[in-house]
Amino acid sequence: MRRTTTAEKAEKREKDIRRRLARNLGRIRAERGFSLEQLEERSGIPLRDLEGIEAAGKGNITVTTIVLLANALLVDPVEIVARVKSAL
Repeated sequence: MRRTTTAEKAEKREKDIRRRLARNLGRIRAERGFSLEQLEERSGIPLRDLEGIEAAGKGNITVTTIVLLANALLVDPVEIVARVKSAL
């Protein structure tokens, strides 16, 4: 049986964090009643990027992106990253 390497563990952890961010973002957006198109307009983040972030937690989300999304959703950036720390 092959052992999981440190790099594989780190990659799995990163994917889990992105999934949790995606879930939080989708939940907050739905609670606020914004469509992805409205979020694109309010945040300036291209729709394709928003779809990728929310659908599969794709890509690395920067702090700047989190702040833009939080401002557009009228929430504190902490709300977007809430419950993600448990994945660490």
